[in-house]
Amino acid sequence: MKKKNQNSNYIKQLKWRHYNVLLSLKYLNQFKKDKINLVEAGVADGLTAWFVLEFLNKENISYQHFTLIDSWEEMKSQFLKKNEYKQIGRYEDNNIEITKTNLKEFEKINFLKGFIPNIYKEYKKDNPKIDWLHIDLNSSIATKETLEFFSDKLNENSVIVFDDYGWPNHEESRIEIDKWSLNKNGILRPLPTGQAVFFNF
Repeated sequence: MKKKNQNSNYIKQLKWRHYNVLLSLKYLNQFKKDKINLVEAGVADGLTAWFVLEFLNKENISYQHFTLIDSWEEMKSQFLKKNEYKQIGRYEDNNIEITKTNLKEFEKINFLKGFIPNIYKEYKKDNPKIDWLHIDLNSSIATKETLEFFSDKLNENSVIVFDDYGWPNHEESRIEIDKWSLNKNGILRPLPTGQAVFFNF
């Protein structure tokens, strides 16, 4: 797995965040669906996707497709609110070819490269509804657009995992997530790792 050098504290933090991601898949598996469909919005080098795919294989959980959505470019001001401008320029070293290399051992992966919401024009209308959605976009605008786009594409007993919820620098994302979840048939549960999980009924 090609990825940026990380210090030990960050690696430990990721361990618990990925534990929650895999736990959400374990929860999903109790419904005994024949095949699940997954989407990740905000992919970077594909580390989370790699953990997910490894877990699915280990647990013999069948999936129909896994769509990975990212700009694989640096963050830009037109996709951020003013108090998120400190994000401008982040992830400039992201590269979709590195991500594809990191995930080359896996099948049934669809890559969508572009900025949200524009890239959703390329999302196939005949794609089946999804069971699992991971959002890690570091942008409240992109988070809101993603939630609105996939709201009517969620199966019953599906799960959304939010990476940017309880962090002080992602307050705008938390506000958008809270607003979205208010009138939805499900439960939003904040986690001590700064993540949150929405259980869709």
